Amino acid sequence: MKTMISILAVVAVLQVGLAVWAFSGKTQLSGQAASSTLLNFDKAQIDQVSINGNDTTLELSKQDGKWQTAEAFPLEAGKMDALLEKLAGLKFGLPVATSEAALKRFKVADDAFERRVLLKKSGNTVAELFLGTGSGVRKSHLRNADQEAVYVAEIGSYDVPIAVDEWQNKTLLQVAKDDVIGIKLGDLNLSLMEEKPDTPVAAAKESATSTSPKPKLWKADSLAEGQQLDQSAINQALSSFDSLRISKVLGKEAKPEYQLDKPEVTVSLTFKDGERGYQLAKIKDSEEYVVKATDREEYFELSSFTGKTLVERVSREAWVSEPEQEESADSEMKSEAVVEPEVTVEDKPDSTINTPANTATARKPVEAKEPEARDEAAVDSAEEKLTESTEKE
Repeated sequence: MKTMISILAVVAVLQVGLAVWAFSGKTQLSGQAASSTLLNFDKAQIDQVSINGNDTTLELSKQDGKWQTAEAFPLEAGKMDALLEKLAGLKFGLPVATSEAALKRFKVADDAFERRVLLKKSGNTVAELFLGTGSGVRKSHLRNADQEAVYVAEIGSYDVPIAVDEWQNKTLLQVAKDDVIGIKLGDLNLSLMEEKPDTPVAAAKESATSTSPKPKLWKADSLAEGQQLDQSAINQALSSFDSLRISKVLGKEAKPEYQLDKPEVTVSLTFKDGERGYQLAKIKDSEEYVVKATDREEYFELSSFTGKTLVERVSREAWVSEPEQEESADSEMKSEAVVEPEVTVEDKPDSTINTPANTATARKPVEAKEPEARDEAAVDSAEEKLTESTEKE
């Protein structure tokens, strides 16, 4: 019995020893501390990023200090800086696996991965990362290409999108409404009205009570008499350009289905440092719209909601109100048109004959006489024939 207890005690000691040895850094699976950095690179030196995944390769590069796609389309501001910051900050602790089978299982192998990210400087690869399957909330399995160990860190494939439209600057066509100083819509030319300077007292009072800037006031070169500008509608339209976001880039080739030969909106905005014209039309057999800006080669797609909003807001009908007297005149003309076909009888001395009641009264005996006379004659004739027939019998 004592021998058995001694053996069990020795086994327990060996188990504890193995556990300590396994996690003390003396095996292949014992990694660096959790504060260790997975990738070593200088963010400021990176000028090219290649992303592979889903049989697609995305090339992004920095030109003149600005990131762009392979087609020289600008990236969304700050998006690449955010990715490089996240990659540089990746920390790891103990590895979860090292075998070749595990690399494939967690999708971080050279030939089986969710994302492969290469960071380059002047064409030379500085760091390479394989991003694999998810491992909990906002975490994924990943591997440094220089190592065989698989780690878990706070990053997901959504942080490294492979679709180019997820990188493109969707606000490229925006114009700050406060920068617009002129508008041309068809034959309507608008410019800002000169504001009269406020007295110091009035300015101080307004500053103390107002939390927003004054709305812009516009004037037109020429309007018909009685027409007025709807200042609120114009400023609301400018707000649409201030927040304009494209859905995606359609390319640089004009296509018949864009229907820009008959645009629904053609408008030009003059701002402090330039001018931009917009043409907008609904894509044939689609709910989406296409927009073309005069200072860009590309054609852009807009969502159905964004396109409809611009069509409704950017129109002369929305900006110019017609005079009310025209509506009253139309109503009066319609009223006269209804009264116009009056019943009249010519060559009658009686002045009351022009009224509908008198006219009807005057005509009634005339209309009734002929049928009554015809009926009496018919009756007399029938009676005579009946008498003759009776006498013969």
